[in-house]
Amino acid sequence: MNKLTAVEINKENVLPIDSWKTNIAVKKEEKALAEYYSLLGFHDLVVDAHSMVLELSNKELCKDMGLRAKALLAEFQKRTQSQGSEHSKGLAQVAQSLTNNVQRLLALN
Repeated sequence: MNKLTAVEINKENVLPIDSWKTNIAVKKEEKALAEYYSLLGFHDLVVDAHSMVLELSNKELCKDMGLRAKALLAEFQKRTQSQGSEHSKGLAQVAQSLTNNVQRLLALN
């Protein structure tokens, strides 16, 4: 039997409604990007990654580009993970670093 426990609601443990809405929108966008990249062939992933690198060299990182890069790296990692190679481990580290940076970027906006 589950037991309900009352929790004191205060400013520190309640997420503002705007942050909650933003979080839901970001999760939906991440899911859509993950589905899109999962459908692409490996060559198309590489082409998209190359175009993203060119785009990053021409303008600053924004939230949308950060989410795209995060989803793209996650797809590369997923596809190389089964090989157990050093590439997969390196991608995992880059993906984690990018995830942290995207979270900071989202917190600033």
